Amino acid sequence: MGAERQLMALCLPALACELACPGSLSHPVGVVWLEPGQNAAEVRSDARLGAVNAAAEQLGLRIGQRLIEAQSQYGALRVGVLEPKRLQQALGQVAEALLDRATVAAVESPDTVWLDVTGVTHLHGGASELAEELLERVRGMGHRVHLALASGPRLAQALARWQSPGHVNGWCPKPSELPVAVRALPCAALALEPPALAWLMGLGLVTLGDLAQLPAGQLQSRLGPAAARLLDWLAGHDPEPLQAYVPARVIRESLQWEEPAMGFEPLRFALRRVVSRLAARLAGRGEATLRLELTLEHDRAYVRLSGGANQTKLSFELAKPLWQESELLKILTARLLKTQLAAPSLGLLLEAPAPVPVVGRQLELSRLLAGFGSDKPGELGLDVLLSELTTELGAERVGTLWVDEGHRPEASSWLVPISCATEAGEGRSRGRRGPGVRSRSTRGVAQARGVAQARGPGLTRSRAASSSATTSEGSAAIAREARLPTRLLDPPLPLEASLRQGALLFLANTAYTIEHLRLERRVEGVEWWANQSILRDYLRLGLRGVTGYLELLVYVDRQTGQRFVQGIFD
Repeated sequence: MGAERQLMALCLPALACELACPGSLSHPVGVVWLEPGQNAAEVRSDARLGAVNAAAEQLGLRIGQRLIEAQSQYGALRVGVLEPKRLQQALGQVAEALLDRATVAAVESPDTVWLDVTGVTHLHGGASELAEELLERVRGMGHRVHLALASGPRLAQALARWQSPGHVNGWCPKPSELPVAVRALPCAALALEPPALAWLMGLGLVTLGDLAQLPAGQLQSRLGPAAARLLDWLAGHDPEPLQAYVPARVIRESLQWEEPAMGFEPLRFALRRVVSRLAARLAGRGEATLRLELTLEHDRAYVRLSGGANQTKLSFELAKPLWQESELLKILTARLLKTQLAAPSLGLLLEAPAPVPVVGRQLELSRLLAGFGSDKPGELGLDVLLSELTTELGAERVGTLWVDEGHRPEASSWLVPISCATEAGEGRSRGRRGPGVRSRSTRGVAQARGVAQARGPGLTRSRAASSSATTSEGSAAIAREARLPTRLLDPPLPLEASLRQGALLFLANTAYTIEHLRLERRVEGVEWWANQSILRDYLRLGLRGVTGYLELLVYVDRQTGQRFVQGIFD
């Protein structure tokens, strides 16, 4: 026989007010629902309140009251407008942040998130410890929340909504305590119609325990289907199934504010909150992102006068998948700090359009002794550094230096982007295990090589020589090939001087004398499949000037007679 079902219900009683009027929960707040296609300016005074916070309830304001009546009752009432679909989206965001602690998650407007934790509570130290962790996560996202544990969704929802103030860290009654907890719930927990609830209150029946003392036939005639639900709750039964929540692939987090913000500090404050929520959703889904897109909404009135753009969009290509809040924030703020904004901002939107599963990294003994556990951000130090360099310099400027056999020096090394190099490295390691996979080992390098050829033969090679890329096996191959220069010029520098001993030439406004020259090699008829075969003579020149001795690699195009400085020997 399987284990008894355990469901946790998280109720967010002030969610609508938090979304409509952020930062105003200590003040009485009322929310009016927007109809499809309606804007805030079209809300009429006879509209009804769809939600009120605790401060408004203490003043006698209630859901369903007309807006004009509520404002006449309390003139300083803050009124916010909200689309109903925003509630569903916000509940889905909370569910995503908690997915890694449950087998199934479900949501229901206006305020409930359910988690099926059957058989997993012992993995987190028990139900109470898991409840505290979930509450801390949701509160970290800026929401007020109540939590309760029961055997069914409706019973857990009722316990969470009507729990006593003493259960600040969740209400997880034991199976033996559940009947007593159910009897203490108010009659309103059954979601009765107003006439039936008024009839019960008129009889002095306040709690479900009071209802349980009435004859079953009288309950059935007065309460209808709610009577059967009451009897099931008293017996500890709630068999209603959960409809699993399926998150969207693209993760979006946004934040708006009323007053235009100019400068970096206000944006960093807002960005920290948005990144915190996005990182929580990534962690809950067990995913990371390879790309971030940040959109800043500008003040339209200011833009109309200055003639600028309404938005500023920034894209961030990450070298490695990242998901931790501190690392994502570091990359975003570094780029935002250097961005010149043309107008004040009124909001921002952060998107993770390319989430990928997080692959667990094996914990080596050396890393464990050094204090880097699998859950520590320090383990991602190199990944974050590569992502920062990729964001600052561009994906094509940061990579791994691969050495290839080529007749031309510029064709002897390739700067492979990090993602392609990683794929090639994994393929090479898999290739050792079986001949059938070996052909996939150089797929990433071939892709990068094709991109480099499309951009021009010398562009990627010179960047490979001047960048701070990883050169694990490339440096060893270059050291073995002593004839290759240590630096390649991009593009090659035209040379007008005569190539003979004692001739005078100028480089960077400095005069040099050719002390000696030696023919390195002749390249003739190679790459015959191209439009024109290559005919070159490569020479090594030794120069003497006021700054010292210098060696150059020079080639002569035998078809045109032109001479070029190809590289420098350090």
